[in-house]
Amino acid sequence: MVDAQLQVKLRLPPEIKKWASARAARNFRSLTSEITHTLKLAMERDCVEEAK
Repeated sequence: MVDAQLQVKLRLPPEIKKWASARAARNFRSLTSEITHTLKLAMERDCVEEAK
């Protein structure tokens, strides 16, 4: 079963889009997958910090 996903329009500064696109290519991911992965990592770090 696939997790439910929401579609969101996102405005990014050009330099962030360029960075994220390059990172996605290096990691063999789509831009959407790379942004999701990066946000999940940030979310996990926040949870660890909040638990301290």
